[in-house]
This record gives sequence, C-alpha cells and structure tokens, in this order.
Amino acid sequence: MEQSEVIQDGLEKAHEEESENSARMGRVRRIAAIVLTVLGGVGVVCSMQANDAQTEYLAKTTELANTWAQYQGKSDRRAIDIGVAEIERHLPNATDPTIIADAQRRSDEAARMQADPVKLDGMSQLAARAHEIEAERTHEQHLHDRVELGTRIVELCAMVTGLSLAVESIGLLVVAATAGILGAAYSIAASAGIF
Repeated sequence: MEQSEVIQDGLEKAHEEESENSARMGRVRRIAAIVLTVLGGVGVVCSMQANDAQTEYLAKTTELANTWAQYQGKSDRRAIDIGVAEIERHLPNATDPTIIADAQRRSDEAARMQADPVKLDGMSQLAARAHEIEAERTHEQHLHDRVELGTRIVELCAMVTGLSLAVESIGLLVVAATAGILGAAYSIAASAGIF
C-alpha cells in the first residue's frame, strides 16, 4: 500500500469516527435540551408552590398578630372593668342602686371579655384561635422550606445539565438528570404533604 493510500484510509477512518461522534453528540444534545426544558418547567412550578407557601406564611403572621392584638385589647378592657367595678363596690355610696348596677354591668362585661358565648371572640377563644393560626403558620413555613430545597436542587441540576453540554459528558448529563428528578420528586412530595 502506498503512503497516499494509507493517508487516505486514515482520513476516511477519522471522518467516519467524527461522523459517528457527531451523531452521538447530536443525540446527547437533544436529550440534554429535553432535560433542561423539563427541569426548567419543574423548577418554575416548584418555585411557584414555594412562593405560595411563603405568601400564606406571611398572611398567617399578620392574622396571628391581629388576633393577639385583639386579645390584648380585650384583656386591657377586662382589667379596667374589673378594677372599676371593685372600686365602685368600695365607694362610700356603694349601696346606691346606680353604682350597684354599674358595678354589676362591668363585672358581667369583664366575664364576657374572658369568654363570649355569643360572638365567640372572648379572650379564651382568641387565645385558642391564635394557637391554631400559629400551627398553620409553622406548617406553611416548613412547607416553604422543603419545597424551596427541592427547587434549589432542580435549579442546580439544570446548571449541571448545561455544563454537561459544554464538556460533552454523557455521565454528567445522567447525574444531573437523576438528581434533578429526585429534587423534583422531593418538592412534589413536600407540596403534597407526604412529609
């Protein structure tokens, strides 16, 4: 075989290898594009769920503060009514029917401030409601934290998928896709209340 034939065979073989490598990398690029698209979509949905949980947490924080403020207002009014009724009972003219009626009205109002059976907004009912709101708020905070963690994992995996394209690494693409699926599953499970 002549030297020109050897060179020609070498060039043809290199060209065939390049074509095979190019076709393989074309498939890898398509797969990576699909993985990036899926990870991006899942990341957006998970991020929206985390934002919803954070918004609900902030709303519960405001509701909790308002409930405790209402409780404090009733507590202050109750203390004033109890104090005034006690003072009226010890006045020199405590036997006056007007004073007796006012002292009784204030005592009744103080009792209603503690527990209102009609409006259900007495101090004991407000305290119970505040504890419920606090539990709901804590749940929303934990939900946000778990979903946000899964979202961050998905976002990092999308970045690694892009890196796998740059360095043309199928192994890195597989790792990124697998970890991204796990991160998405974690976020979805947290959103569904599985844990």
